[in-house]
Amino acid sequence: MFSTILLSITIFLSEPLIIIDANQIPTEIPLMLRWVNPKSNEIISIEQTVSPWKEHINNYSLQYNIDPALVAAVLYTESRGNPNAVSHVGAQGLMQIMPNTGGSLGMKDAFDPQDNIHTGVKYIAQLMNHYDDDEYYTLWAWNAGSRRVANGVMPSETKKFISKVMMLKEQL
Repeated sequence: MFSTILLSITIFLSEPLIIIDANQIPTEIPLMLRWVNPKSNEIISIEQTVSPWKEHINNYSLQYNIDPALVAAVLYTESRGNPNAVSHVGAQGLMQIMPNTGGSLGMKDAFDPQDNIHTGVKYIAQLMNHYDDDEYYTLWAWNAGSRRVANGVMPSETKKFISKVMMLKEQL
């Protein structure tokens, strides 16, 4: 039997790969809910990352009857709480809304946190309605597009996205 187990965790952030020793992480932050800021090496909880946006998350989640933990998990997974995030395919803001999708939902400014979260929650609500409140299919369509869901095509990136969002949702 081992009396001590060394646990290393690999966390992917945009580009840097960071390996940290779990024994160095404050235990008051749940293991699945922390990451290391690559610029400062500061250990940050996911709760800290989404807390500036909690009021908007809660208000719009209530308005559209969506679980705020799902919204927070999507927001964190998509942008790590960066309101100025832009993906390689052009998705923008906290919730990483594609410009055409945002425009069709009435979004005026993808980089305005309130507008972006409102649009993201509205879109999640539409997808939840379309997929009979099935979060799995909703996240699949959110990440890969409704056409891919209809065609049964799930990219490996989407599988990882769904797994991560669902894990985080259960932890929040």
